[in-house]
Amino acid sequence: MNRCDFSNIMSIMKEHISENFQISQIKFITELFESFLNELNSKDFMLDEGQVCRWINGQAKISVSIIQYYSEPLNLKFLANTIENKIFPLFYDIYHVVQLIYELLIKDNSISEQKKEELSNGYPFKTQIQMADFIANILYFGISRTFIPQKALKEKSGSAVLRTQIIGHDIPKPCRWFCGREQEIQQIEKLLQTEGKLFLSGIAGIGKSELAKAYAHSKHYKNMIYIAYTGDLKHDIASMTFIDDYEQTMRLKRHEMVLSLLEDDSLILIDNINTTLEDDQYIMKLLNYRCHVLITTRSHFEDLPQISIKPFANIDDSLNLISYFYPIDNKEQIIPLINAVHGHTFAIEMIGRLLKFKNITPLELYNKIKFKNMWVNLKEKIRMTKDGTSKKETYYQHIHMLFSLFKLNKEQKYILSSLSLMPCVNQNFELSIFAEWLELKSFDTIMYLIDIGLIQSENGNDLKLSPIVMDIIQADLPANTTNCHVLLEHIENICLSHNAEYEHYEILFKAIDIIIEKIDIKDKEYFIRFLDNVYPYMDKYQYYSGIEHIKNKLYDIFKNNIPFREHAIMLECEAILALEVEHDFIKAKELWEQAVNILPETEEYLYLCSNLHGNLGNIYLQLKDFKNAMAHMEYAFKLLKQCNMINSYDAFIQVCNYTELLIQTGNPQKVIEILQPYLEDIAYMPPSNDLAILLNLIQKAYIMVGDFEKAEFYNKTISQHLTPILKT
Repeated sequence: MNRCDFSNIMSIMKEHISENFQISQIKFITELFESFLNELNSKDFMLDEGQVCRWINGQAKISVSIIQYYSEPLNLKFLANTIENKIFPLFYDIYHVVQLIYELLIKDNSISEQKKEELSNGYPFKTQIQMADFIANILYFGISRTFIPQKALKEKSGSAVLRTQIIGHDIPKPCRWFCGREQEIQQIEKLLQTEGKLFLSGIAGIGKSELAKAYAHSKHYKNMIYIAYTGDLKHDIASMTFIDDYEQTMRLKRHEMVLSLLEDDSLILIDNINTTLEDDQYIMKLLNYRCHVLITTRSHFEDLPQISIKPFANIDDSLNLISYFYPIDNKEQIIPLINAVHGHTFAIEMIGRLLKFKNITPLELYNKIKFKNMWVNLKEKIRMTKDGTSKKETYYQHIHMLFSLFKLNKEQKYILSSLSLMPCVNQNFELSIFAEWLELKSFDTIMYLIDIGLIQSENGNDLKLSPIVMDIIQADLPANTTNCHVLLEHIENICLSHNAEYEHYEILFKAIDIIIEKIDIKDKEYFIRFLDNVYPYMDKYQYYSGIEHIKNKLYDIFKNNIPFREHAIMLECEAILALEVEHDFIKAKELWEQAVNILPETEEYLYLCSNLHGNLGNIYLQLKDFKNAMAHMEYAFKLLKQCNMINSYDAFIQVCNYTELLIQTGNPQKVIEILQPYLEDIAYMPPSNDLAILLNLIQKAYIMVGDFEKAEFYNKTISQHLTPILKT
C-alpha cells in the first residue's frame, strides 16, 4: 500500500510531466511553492537541491515554514491557483494525474473514511479549477500529516521504524546492578506473546521498573517506546516529542495515529501507573493497540493479565545486589540484614550503599535496625487497597529508617526537596538546568547524592528519582515555598523576562505544573505573586493547560473570598482559554469586560488595568469593532504612561497592537511618535522576532507619510535582525 504523502504525490506529478517541459526537481518545487517563496516573510528562505531531493524522495519532512504558510485558507487558494496556471500546463494528461492522486488517497488505509470523503468531495471533477483545488488540498494534507520516511514504509512487513521519529522516548537500560529475575523475564515473554498486554504489579521499590527495562533490552523489538506516567496518560502521549510536532493542537491525534499503527513487533513500556481504570480511562484505549504493552504499577487490575513481583526468591540474588556496592567477606553477617528488610529490593540496595559510604559494619547496621524495632512482617502489615497503596503505610518504615541513617545535611535536603518538584520520576532531567535553577556553585553535592543512590543518573549529565525515593522525600523532606524559595524565584525571573526566548520552556512549564500541584504553601502572598507572574509567559508559548492549572489553583486558594486583583487575573486566564482553546471570541470579550469592571483603577492596579484594557481592545479589533478597539487601546496606552511603564519591554505587545490599529485607521505619524523611543538604541539590541515586528510597523508608518529614505533604512535593519534568527 502506498501512503498518501508528499513524496508519493510528487512521484505521480513528476511522472506526468511532458517531454517538452522537462525541468529539474528544484525548479518544479520553486514553481509549485511560488506563493510561499514570494511572501515578504519568506524572502530569506533558500531552497537547495539536496533538501528538495530529500523532500521528494521521502527522506525528510518538508519545511515547517511551508506547512504553516499553507495552513491559511487564503494561502492554500494561492497554491491551487499556481497548480492551475503553472503546473497543469506541464502535464501531458491532467485527468490521469487527478485520477491517480484520487486512487492514492482512497487506497490509503491509514486515513479515515470521513477524511477521504472530505478531501475528495465533488470527485469526479468537471473543471480544472476544481482539480487544482483538489490537488492543493491533498498536497497540504500530505505535508501536514505525520511524517514517516519512505525507507520505513518500504519495510516488508510489520511496524514502521520510528527510532528517528520519536525523540527522548527510548526505553532506558536497567541499572548496572540489576541482577536475578530470570524466571520473571521468561514469564513476561510468555504472557506478552499470548496476551499482548501485561501489568507488572507490586509494592514500591520491589524492582518492577528495572525488571521491565531488563525484559525490553533482552528482546529484539523493532520499536521500544518508553512513557513515564505522570497521572494523565492522555496528556503523557500528547506531550511526547515527534520530529514533526509543529502544531500543538494536533499533537495528540498525530501521536495516537502513529502508536496505533504499531504491530506486535513493537513494545510500549508505561512506567509507574499507580491509578485505577476508573480514574484514568485512557488506559483502556491504549490497551486496544496492536503492539505489545507492558505496564508497571502498584495497583491491582482485576481480570487483566498481570504478574505480581515479589522479593527475591533466591538469597544469592540479594547477596549479589549488595556485593555490587560492598564486598561481602562473610555472608552470614549479611543474610540477617536481608531478612530484616524482608528481601525488599530497594532496601537491600540501600543497605549495600550504607555499608559502602557511611563507614558502618554489617553488625552495627543490624543493631541499629534491631534497636529501632521498626521491622514488621510485610505479609501481615501490607494490605493493598484498590489504588495500590498500603492502608497504614507500614511497609515504608524500613526505608524511612535507612534513609535517616544517611544523615543528610541542609544542602543535600534542599536539593532533594527541590528535585521532588521536577519532572524526574523515572524520566531524565538535565543536571545543568537543575543546577542553574537552584543557583548551585558546583555539582559536588548532587554527585554525592547520586553515589549514595538517592538520585539516579544514566550518564552523569541527567537526574532521575525512583518513585519510592520521591515518596520518601515528600514524606520526610516536603518541598514548600520557604525551603524552595531560590528555585521558585529563579523560575519566576525566567517568566518575567517576557522579551527573552527560553530554550527549555517545555520542561520549565512541566516543573511549574508539579510545583502548583505538590508544593506546601507556607508563604501564601509570595506564592500568589509567583502564579501571577508565571501565567503570561505560558500564554507567550501557548501552554494553555498550564494557564488552566493556575486558574484552578487560585480558585482553590481563595475559595469564595477572592481579592480584586486575583479575581481579575482568574477572569483573564478564563478569557485566554476561551479565545485560544475554545476559539470563542464573544465569551473571551465578556470575560475581559468582567475583569476590567472588577478591578479598581488605583495606583497599585494601574499596570494590570492597562493589560486588561489592551487585551480587550485586541479582541474588539479581531471582531472588527474598530471604535471599541481604539477606545480600549488608547485607554491602555494612557494607563501605561500613568504608571511609567510605557517604555518597558513588558508593555511591548500592547504597544504593537495599538500601533498596528493606528496604521489600519490611518494615523502613521502617531505610530512614529510612539515607537521611536524604543528604537533609539537599536544598534545594541539583540536580534528577536519581537524587534522585527516593531521595525516592520515603523517602516509601514514611514511609507505612509512618504519618508521612503527612513522606510528603506528600517527595511535593511529588519533584514539584519532577522537573518541571525533564520540561521538558528
